[in-house]
Amino acid sequence: MILSVNHPVLAEFPEINHRFTEQQTVNIERLARLTTVRLLTPNASGSGVIIQRQGQTYTVITNWHVLAFSQQQTVITPDGQKYQLFGAKQLGNTDLAIAHFNS
Repeated sequence: MILSVNHPVLAEFPEINHRFTEQQTVNIERLARLTTVRLLTPNASGSGVIIQRQGQTYTVITNWHVLAFSQQQTVITPDGQKYQLFGAKQLGNTDLAIAHFNS
């Protein structure tokens, strides 16, 4: 049996009726600024999010297509520092990847 879909199927998500306090909003914005990084390769650029720190090693999640075709991968942290990424790997068969850098 062959199944085909002629129209895109959109997932429905429950509506979230939550209002953040002003302080919560400030905290969320601060966390986003501190964990969002810029990624550069000779062929692509993108952004990522720091998801883990172990000592001086940080783990970043990003899109695989940003890192897939280059061995030269640079991360720019929120304070403007540049570091070389290492250990980039695709997560399953998705457009997600993790990579690491030392600071």
